[in-house]
Amino acid sequence: MSIRVLLGGGAAAVAARWQEDEFTAMLAQTVFTLSFTPLDLDTVTVRVNGVLYDDVADWTVLATTLTWLDTPFALAAGDSVIARYIR
Repeated sequence: MSIRVLLGGGAAAVAARWQEDEFTAMLAQTVFTLSFTPLDLDTVTVRVNGVLYDDVADWTVLATTLTWLDTPFALAAGDSVIARYIR
């Protein structure tokens, strides 16, 4: 996949790739560091133990920081957190 980006009136192709970061949560952990800054926040998905959760309501991303909001529940030690996004 490539994405066209306008630069000063011209266009350049930028290689974009899917990235998947997997974390094993510690008890009540809320902050995780992504490997890259997502190219587009609309591409970010977060799953906890295989269940997809909503952005804004359940988690947020700012640059490389993924924050779990504890809205549906607090993370338990050993929970699997997977973030997928285009970088």
